[in-house]
Amino acid sequence: MRVERSQSPTEQVTSILNEAAVAPDENTKLDLLLKAKEVLVYQDPKLLPQFINDVIAYQNDHSSTIRKFVVAFIEECCNKEKSNVCVTLPNLLMLIKDRSLIVQKRVVQAASNIYRAGLQWISVIDLPSSDLSNVWQDLSSLKSNIINMIDNDNEGIRTQVIKFMETVILVQTYKSEGGIDRENDMSLEDIPLTLKVTRRRRLEDEARVMFDLLSRFCHSSNVGCANLMTCIGSLTLIAKFRVSFIGKVLIALETLTKNIPSSLTQSQSNSVQKNLKLQLLSLLRLPASTEHQQTIGKLLLDIGASNQEIMKALQVLSKNEDGKKLLRSLKRKNDDVDDKKTDKDEIPEKKRCTDGTLVSDTNINMVKSWVLEHFSSESITNLIMTFMPKLPSKMPSAFETNYTPISAAGTDCHKQYVAKLLATLLCSSDVVIPDLKYIKQDDDELVDGIKEETLKMEEEDILLAQPAELNLKNCHIDPIEAEELSLDALLRILETSKIIKSKQLREIHTKVITKMAVICSDDFRNTILDWICLNLTKHMNLGLSWLYEEYSVNQGFIKLPTAFRNSLSAEQNYNTVLCALIRAALNGLDSKEKEDALTMLYFESPFITDDAVDILKEICSKHAFGLVILNELVSKRPPRQLVYLNALLFYTSHKDEQLREMALNFISKLYKNKDLKNIIEEYATFYLGFLRLQIPPDVLFGHETGRLVKSELWDEDSTTACLYLYFMLMTDNYELIHELAAVFTHAPGEVKRSIIKLLPQPIQNMSMNSPELFRLLEDMPKGAETMITRVLHIVTEKETPSIELVSKVKKLYDNQIVEVRFLVPVISGLDKKYILNVLPQLIKLNPNVVKEVFNRILGINYTCSNANPPVSPAELLIALHTMDSDPNDLKFIIKATSLCFGEKTVFTQEILAIVMQNLMDVNPLPTLLMRTVIQSLTTYPCLIGFIMNILQRLILKKVWHQKKQWEGFIKCCQKTKPNSFQVLLQLPPEQLEDVLYQCPEMRKSLLDHVLSFTEVQRSHIRQAIMDVVFGKRLDVPMYQNLKVKCEPKQEKQSPEKLSHLKEDELRPPGDFDEDSMNEI
Repeated sequence: MRVERSQSPTEQVTSILNEAAVAPDENTKLDLLLKAKEVLVYQDPKLLPQFINDVIAYQNDHSSTIRKFVVAFIEECCNKEKSNVCVTLPNLLMLIKDRSLIVQKRVVQAASNIYRAGLQWISVIDLPSSDLSNVWQDLSSLKSNIINMIDNDNEGIRTQVIKFMETVILVQTYKSEGGIDRENDMSLEDIPLTLKVTRRRRLEDEARVMFDLLSRFCHSSNVGCANLMTCIGSLTLIAKFRVSFIGKVLIALETLTKNIPSSLTQSQSNSVQKNLKLQLLSLLRLPASTEHQQTIGKLLLDIGASNQEIMKALQVLSKNEDGKKLLRSLKRKNDDVDDKKTDKDEIPEKKRCTDGTLVSDTNINMVKSWVLEHFSSESITNLIMTFMPKLPSKMPSAFETNYTPISAAGTDCHKQYVAKLLATLLCSSDVVIPDLKYIKQDDDELVDGIKEETLKMEEEDILLAQPAELNLKNCHIDPIEAEELSLDALLRILETSKIIKSKQLREIHTKVITKMAVICSDDFRNTILDWICLNLTKHMNLGLSWLYEEYSVNQGFIKLPTAFRNSLSAEQNYNTVLCALIRAALNGLDSKEKEDALTMLYFESPFITDDAVDILKEICSKHAFGLVILNELVSKRPPRQLVYLNALLFYTSHKDEQLREMALNFISKLYKNKDLKNIIEEYATFYLGFLRLQIPPDVLFGHETGRLVKSELWDEDSTTACLYLYFMLMTDNYELIHELAAVFTHAPGEVKRSIIKLLPQPIQNMSMNSPELFRLLEDMPKGAETMITRVLHIVTEKETPSIELVSKVKKLYDNQIVEVRFLVPVISGLDKKYILNVLPQLIKLNPNVVKEVFNRILGINYTCSNANPPVSPAELLIALHTMDSDPNDLKFIIKATSLCFGEKTVFTQEILAIVMQNLMDVNPLPTLLMRTVIQSLTTYPCLIGFIMNILQRLILKKVWHQKKQWEGFIKCCQKTKPNSFQVLLQLPPEQLEDVLYQCPEMRKSLLDHVLSFTEVQRSHIRQAIMDVVFGKRLDVPMYQNLKVKCEPKQEKQSPEKLSHLKEDELRPPGDFDEDSMNEI
């Protein structure tokens, strides 16, 4: 279908739908409907409410392909705008009962997205209760109809129903920690508690029922291979996104491994087992599956997975950083659970067996150890031979179908598994193992012994403390010796941390040491500090506790007696400890441990001193993670936020690209914070102000900035250092362009060149209708014209300049505020008359600028190439020839025409022919006509015939009356000989004589040309011309030395026959007619 450009989108869609209504066949109708969908859904979505019902009306079409298209259209409409769900749900409820299975399948496939979109829409929309209830009722009906199709005879429909149930389960359940998170994933958290039509609990219960239905379907005896594998995939996906279901999923998969449906063929069973192995391996790689690794590993071994595959999956999990974090958190949780279990295990927990005996997990583990000890080739052989007679004579078909060879047989893992099975079997039977009785008896004796020791200790504690004897003599110790003894005692106290296991005792031990560190002498402090720094990773908690103790003293929370105060103030003591710990971490640890230790010190210390910030700046200069710490401190330490922010801003001008880019990225995110926005802008403006100075300031140089050598002149490096942050902010806030323009007017020349060079970076996404751009044009600072022109060039590179922008720039030029070069960026938006009026001024600009002007006018090499340029190539070249200009400006016109001839793809031979044809009608002839004719001939030699006609027309215009044109005519004849000889013979004798006088070398060639004529042909040449050619006017005529060519022998023609000869037969060779011009 052909759509007129002048039609509006509404008219286009109306026309398309009208044609679709009368389309002769199904394919034509489908193509038209697809075009309508493209316009409505993607090109002009605001028309969708007007035409959506017209397109959906095709749901009653006799063609199933068209009805299938309607379903796809409804799905895309709902994805585009969720409010369309309420409009299209009644139609879907009709299409779900369509007579065609293909249409039904497509409806079920689309229902997943539509149900999710509908639930999202009713969660956020504010509608009356009745309307909202109707929408929810339609959604529920759609869901019920689709779930009831789980037993449909068509396998493809059943597959899509499974996928729909998967979507419903994911949407109607809560997200779990450790599960995979994907973009636009909806869960039960997204449904508000205030929703009246339904409740979260009801939706969650429904999802759990649906999950049970999906699990039962997986175990159905008549399930097909494709449906079974789809069901396995859905269950695995649910386990990945909703970790709370992973236990139930593993139970379902475990049941499936033991009971693969007998209706499947051998190859189908193998495919199912292979798919099952892949899904279990993917679950094993999931960080949240740590608690279920043993179960998954057992299932993988049962279905034939090798140990290498299992270990490879576990290695992938251990390499994953997110997996590591989750494993650590799960390990902590498991340790807490184990601690609780340990407290409860003082009273053994027992299980009741079938025969009434009590069996504990400990007994099973003891029996398992006993079985492993008695594993031998002989015992296993005897066991097999004993039970061999009890085996059936024929292998059961179910066993043959489900059995998978165990690839890990004989390994330690497999032995452990078999031993546990046997131990469970023995403990649940009445078999007596004598060895275990002795073990149990020994355990009881050991317990009794422990009880007796405990009673003795309690008795000792009950004894009353004896009073000290007061008459003992005091022993005087030398102060130096006393100090040594005290330090030795301190070291023993510090070393006791290795043997303390109780959490409560560790806390007491830490408290004692931190108290001593605060109240004791400097020697004690230094000893404790050295001991902590000796293994900082292990003693980090002690170091942080000391910092908090010092901070409490500094803030007055703890009052120390005067006797316990050292020479330093509390603030100095805190600063000394903090800086010592930071330097220990910086100099004494590996890279990973260093990063973790420094991060913990800066994040968990109660206060970060100025000295610690200075050390952090040193860290940032060498390690990128220092910037990460600074960025986090800005967000997590509000009291000293400005200190950290200024430190981070300092690195936005660093010479090292990695550090600078990282700092800029952090600042870009912080810039969105309203509280920090003005501070960041002030810092960027402060650095921008440096560009007004004649020499770069000292702050840009030094070890901290990466510029070790100070420069006395502005260069690109020092200029860009002041612009990095400002330009980054300008991409989000174009109001900053005004300050940049103000600085540009006072900046040195080298700085201006650097600004112009870097300007595309912040301006490239600026709209040409930006209010800030218009304000800049209205309040243009004097001296900023070059920068603003560059801005206009950048914003108009990718699209045609807007009417508003063209109008404002044109107004500036008309009021003589700016020069003509200001029009270059918007030249393609001006009308033809205006362009031709300013063309004489434009061609006087720099040749590169003139070339850009022509490119913009003609749409050459520009993405915004105009399909209908304001001036055509022919019009441009004609205007260059006919413009009124001063003779001194002729050189600019010549350069401009040369630029045109350089664009061969635009100025083709056809264009040049049109130009020359039009220039021939100008009176008087343009000055550069003959130059253009000769240049056209040089560029396109195939124009020789057309140029001969031009020369003939010039003779009719008496070209010899214009000196410049006559000289060009002669040069053209020289270049085109011998083709031009016939034109020369048409000149008057005087002008021919002048040509041969100025070009004497042409006389001999012209004479040879005439002598090649026959007598009849020469008879058509005037005698005066022949005299000039033969040189009869010369002192010595040339014809005396020449031999005239004889007439060819032929039948003598009678006057009657001669009169009937055609004109072509009598014309001299090389003559051109007027019709040759029509060939161009």
